[in-house]
Amino acid sequence: MDDKGKFIRVLGYAGVYFSAVVGAGYASGQEIMQFFSNFGTCSLITVIPVTILFMFLGWVAIDLGHRMKTDSHGPIIRATCGKWIGTVVDWVISFFMFGCFALMISGGGTTLSDYFGLSPIVGRILVALITALVVTFGFNSVSFFNGIIGPVIIISILAVGLIAVITSSGNIAEADKILETADVYKSSPNIVISLFIYVAYCVTPNIATLAGIGKQENDRKVRVLSGIFGGLALGICILLIDFVLLRNYEDIYQSTIPLVEMAIRISRPLGIFFAVILVLGILTSAVSFLFGTITRFSEYGTKKSKILTVIVTVVSLLIGLVPFDRLVNTFYPLLGYVGIIVMIGFVIYVIRHRKQSDVNEDQ
Repeated sequence: MDDKGKFIRVLGYAGVYFSAVVGAGYASGQEIMQFFSNFGTCSLITVIPVTILFMFLGWVAIDLGHRMKTDSHGPIIRATCGKWIGTVVDWVISFFMFGCFALMISGGGTTLSDYFGLSPIVGRILVALITALVVTFGFNSVSFFNGIIGPVIIISILAVGLIAVITSSGNIAEADKILETADVYKSSPNIVISLFIYVAYCVTPNIATLAGIGKQENDRKVRVLSGIFGGLALGICILLIDFVLLRNYEDIYQSTIPLVEMAIRISRPLGIFFAVILVLGILTSAVSFLFGTITRFSEYGTKKSKILTVIVTVVSLLIGLVPFDRLVNTFYPLLGYVGIIVMIGFVIYVIRHRKQSDVNEDQ
């Protein structure tokens, strides 16, 4: 395969990584608000370590999928966290993936209802149905769906963000003044804990999707660059979103879907366009969460996995009837704390593997 073909694969896989992470909370601006902007202007500098962590964890998860020939998070978690801790974390992650799928259904239904006039229930059913169909058609369809939509979402977020920066007259310093008295939800007691929780909960439920990339990709350079490019794209978009939210903080800090509200303030058509992008982001994350849940409890592509897809989708749809913002406040921070254990396990695994490689070279 020539370099051009490898580069295209890298972009596709990076798009899968990006789109798996970008869900209702990310694309709406709600989670960036809770984990970053609500701490004030100091949140801007934290994007640097966040980006590095995204690149590192993405690369490790993809590489582990290749080494272990798995597209399930279970074997990877047990290998990096140990048998006993890994087993507990494995089950906890499985539960949260299930919950996060329900959250995407809830967020999708809210968006389709608020901006396109659909009934909230009809919107939720539509998101659940599309997700189940994509997952049912196999990992290639999951990879293709997320790989195509991912770059579209990246370009759209960058475009809307830059337009907002150009057209806004706000001052980011005003956000700090507002936060002195405003009663806003923060994901954790301080920004340092928040950044670790954020990266952990973003990557952890998507380990199965990242492992699936590694399982089917034999070129090591492609695997490494896919994790790096995907993580870099996530970091750049977080920085832009955080800056835009801080600059318009007075107008949108009480909004459930701040980015869409901000886009509508600029232009109604722009707001509707970004609402479409938000729905696409919700679908890509929903696909990743459902895929991870199914591969954990069945061999993918079998009759059992298809039956399980239907059952999980129906139950998640029922849970998804709970309001979106309440689910965000419940699932995200808790999953983040569990994900930190996984992050530590990844670091230990890489160090241990590097030492083993050095010993083998000396011999």
